[in-house]
Amino acid sequence: MIVPGEVLASPQDWENIGEEHHDELDVVRAEIFWRSKGRENYRHRVDRSLPPLIAPAPRPSIPGTQVAPALAAQIIADKYEDHLPHHRQTKRFKRRHGIDLGRQTLNGWTHATLGHLAPLGPAMRAEVLLADELQIDETPMDDLDPGHGATREGRLWVYRDIGGGTCYFDWHLGRGAGCLLAFLGHDP
Repeated sequence: MIVPGEVLASPQDWENIGEEHHDELDVVRAEIFWRSKGRENYRHRVDRSLPPLIAPAPRPSIPGTQVAPALAAQIIADKYEDHLPHHRQTKRFKRRHGIDLGRQTLNGWTHATLGHLAPLGPAMRAEVLLADELQIDETPMDDLDPGHGATREGRLWVYRDIGGGTCYFDWHLGRGAGCLLAFLGHDP
C-alpha cells in the first residue's frame, strides 16, 4: 500500500477510512522446472535386523508420465486451441527454456493425459444432451494418416449447450447427417 507522506510523518494523527486500488493486468513468464517429491529412508536405531522403511512412492499425476497437470494442459491447449503442433512446441521449449522435449515425448504426454481424462467424455456428452438448446458446428479438418503420407478430410463436430456452456467434441471422417443423428442417439 502507498501511504501519504503526512501520515508516515505523524501516524498518530490519522486513521484509515478505506483504500483505493489501481489494477494492472500483468503476466509472469512461464518457468519450467522439476517438482521433486522426496522420500526418506529409515532404519531402526537398535534392531538392525529389521528392513529399512521408506514411504510408498507417490503416484504420478498423469499415469505413465513425468509431466505435471499444468504443463500437460499447456501442451494440449497449445496444440488444439492455438493450433501449435508438437514440432513447433519442441522448438519453442528449446528456444525459451533451453530444454529438449522431443515430439514423441509431447505426443506421449498428450495421449496419456487425454486417456486419463477419457472418463469425462461420456459425462460431458450426457450433460450436453440434457440441454434445452444446442449450438452445433462441423468444421473440416485434415486427418494425418501415419505411414501413408496423405491426409484425409475429417470433420470435428462441436455440440454446445447454449444455456450452460458445456461443449462436446466429436470426430468423424464423414460429413453426413448420420454423425449428428448418432450423437443424438437416433439410428442414422
